[in-house]
Amino acid sequence: MRVGRSWYNGLLAPWLSAFLWVVMFFAGSAASLLPRSVELWLGPRLGRLV
Repeated sequence: MRVGRSWYNGLLAPWLSAFLWVVMFFAGSAASLLPRSVELWLGPRLGRLV
């Protein structure tokens, strides 16, 4: 059982770490880009309402 589990972990770990890295990268990019895009998108609309 231990051999099967180590094979499973060995196969899964690189994919999982790469997937988590990509998710974190995109999350960081979105966190830095989102406020600016929301500001650009909402700014004219709020200005028109006010």
